[in-house]
Amino acid sequence: MNTFIIGDVHGCVHTLEKILTHWEPRDQKLVFVGDFIDRGNYSGRVLKLLWELQKSHPETILLKGNHEYIYKFHYIREPQTDWATQGAGRATILDFEKEKITTSQAIAFFDSLLLEYDAPCFRISHAGIAITDTDIYSEDNYEYGILWTRKELRNIGKPQIIGHTPHELQIPLYNQNSNSYNIDSGCCYGRGLTGIIMNKNGELVEIFFEKVDDRDIC
Repeated sequence: MNTFIIGDVHGCVHTLEKILTHWEPRDQKLVFVGDFIDRGNYSGRVLKLLWELQKSHPETILLKGNHEYIYKFHYIREPQTDWATQGAGRATILDFEKEKITTSQAIAFFDSLLLEYDAPCFRISHAGIAITDTDIYSEDNYEYGILWTRKELRNIGKPQIIGHTPHELQIPLYNQNSNSYNIDSGCCYGRGLTGIIMNKNGELVEIFFEKVDDRDIC
């Protein structure tokens, strides 16, 4: 079975709905690289769509991004005033209120998200497997962790598919040294959302790009 992988959504529900039209559920496993919330206008609606996907297609893989971490950090550990009042989180808080998603519901969902999906011939995570001796699975590892790193990635002997660091291309940003594909095409910054298909042999076989729907960011 092939795998359909979707980049950083960031509250852009209309654009997400468009990219999902390219997914063939009977023949493709669906995986998201994380960062479902913040910046875009509809983080609450994105979560509700993900919950619907989990019910109708329970084999769907939802990975955690650093923005899901930040949400929980704000409410459980230390308030992030800039994030909540004028930064990336303001739109999230407003749409959660509109969609009647409680803080406890959101945190429970974010706690359920995986940090990686390790297929036999490729590996998917939010930020990637960095070259480091530190614990990459520590969510507080802001420099080298799998949610956070922007350091050089390790070549693990098979392709890595990541998001996290937005770029301006309408195709995945490929790094030959690490054999990695970055599919964060900056949807919330007015560019678009990328989806790719990897086959069971770890080969990228198809690329989809949907320009951001203006309703998601205006």
